[in-house]
Amino acid sequence: MAHRRLLPENKGLYNLNKLYFIPKPHPLNDGIGRNLPNAYKKFYEELLQKPSAVHHIPVKERYQRDPETGVVKRLQDDPPPLFFPKAFHRGLWGGAAVIKGFSHPHLKLPRIPRYWIPKLEISVVYSEVLDLYITSAVTKRTIQLIHKHYGFDHYLLQTPACDLKSDLALKIKRKILLALDKNELPHSDPEKRDQVYNTYKHYLEKYDTEYIQWYGLKIHEAVQKMQYEEEKAKGPILPLKHLYRKEYLEELKAEQEQKQEAQPAVPENAITSMFNRLNPFKRSK
Repeated sequence: MAHRRLLPENKGLYNLNKLYFIPKPHPLNDGIGRNLPNAYKKFYEELLQKPSAVHHIPVKERYQRDPETGVVKRLQDDPPPLFFPKAFHRGLWGGAAVIKGFSHPHLKLPRIPRYWIPKLEISVVYSEVLDLYITSAVTKRTIQLIHKHYGFDHYLLQTPACDLKSDLALKIKRKILLALDKNELPHSDPEKRDQVYNTYKHYLEKYDTEYIQWYGLKIHEAVQKMQYEEEKAKGPILPLKHLYRKEYLEELKAEQEQKQEAQPAVPENAITSMFNRLNPFKRSK
């Protein structure tokens, strides 16, 4: 019996699946989002990257052999479903989120839906670059990360956007990058200003000026910024009444010039002779 080759059949199934493949909608591929600059698309790709695991221990290997029985088992890496409420974007949670799941308090009772919320506390963090104290809701993990990076500014500048994720953290990081890029620190003491700038200026090596201008913006904020720059490039908008008045005056001026060109030219001798005849003080010869 001849051996059957399954390659053409599998290839056909692959092409069939590819034919009916419908890509997921992306805000930067449809509508006005596709016109955004590459600098903002680069930031958005950083924001959509896979964040660091906070609520589970990721499995590095897909398979594991049991040392006693020698049976190979497949390992599962299923992170718990996370939920990011509005309060998450108003605080500094350090990547922690609300966990959605079920609790089973008793074997004879049905499982109950439950949300596990991280413990929050109001604390004050200090930004050395902005010379600003910020009061916000933080978690214990946030304080540990700040101590691990030896400062709040170092923590924000060394952490990618996918791990910060909250709007407050991204806005503060954006202001820090703008202040460092323009070298406009709010410190009144020049020596302190130079010291702080020299401490954090090496973080600008990973960013260029255009990337910093678009860093940390939401999609609707980026669209508004793009539209504002396009209108600014067109120049000031002239009201229609001024435009129509200018066109009307130009038309009147053109008509007057045409009339003057159409009239025959009068010689100068004729004009002087006419005035001489009308002069009453002229002596008759």
